[in-house]
Amino acid sequence: MTTLHISRPVACVVGQAPQHLERFFAEHAQDEVAVLALRAPFLIPGLPEMTLTRDSVVRIARTINRGEMIARYDVSWQPSGGGPFPCFTGSLSIPNAEDYTSCFLQLDGTYEPPLGALGAAFDALVGHAIAESTGRDLLDRVGTYLEAAFRDTEAAKANRRGPVG
Repeated sequence: MTTLHISRPVACVVGQAPQHLERFFAEHAQDEVAVLALRAPFLIPGLPEMTLTRDSVVRIARTINRGEMIARYDVSWQPSGGGPFPCFTGSLSIPNAEDYTSCFLQLDGTYEPPLGALGAAFDALVGHAIAESTGRDLLDRVGTYLEAAFRDTEAAKANRRGPVG
């Protein structure tokens, strides 16, 4: 098993982030799972930057832990149509930032490199970097959506209040 631990700051208050995250996945849902083309830009020394794109089936479900203040979701993805690609299983959480005006998207989990020893060797060379890029792509896309939704929500609130003065 190989582990991933990736975090991204998000300019959205933690109180709004779960509803925006759930709306992001609902907007991408097909038959109750999200299908996203996850991108994995990566560098191999001596070659130009490459980007792998693979349609992936992403599953997300809210995890309820009594007494826990952090919104947490079970998350997994696997390549649409199968193939010799790893499947990820883990959690996506939304901890608060210290400034209370932002939060983090935090992805933690594991995947098993396919193809036995050959897959493990590939993972050690470039596969893990591809997996991290894939996770970062997911967090960047979700984070960008949360930030835009937060700005829209706050602008709508300001418009309802009317001009100050």
